[in-house]
Amino acid sequence: MRDAGLNFPLGLTVPETGDALVSILTPGEPSAADWKSAAAIVHEIVSKRLGGIKLRNRELQCAMANATMTVADVTAG
Repeated sequence: MRDAGLNFPLGLTVPETGDALVSILTPGEPSAADWKSAAAIVHEIVSKRLGGIKLRNRELQCAMANATMTVADVTAG
């Protein structure tokens, strides 16, 4: 991320249910271009760690925009 000039906090979470392998999140509001770059980096790393399998992604809107968010809001309690 730093090498790509992306200097915003980024978190990864592995859902306990559903089809997603990982969800990417940030408490900030990076530009669309920065978010796309960060997602591509995560996509590449996860794909390599899984033996190079082809992954697909789906963008989701954040329902917590402009709200206080803590770790408890994005993890199972």
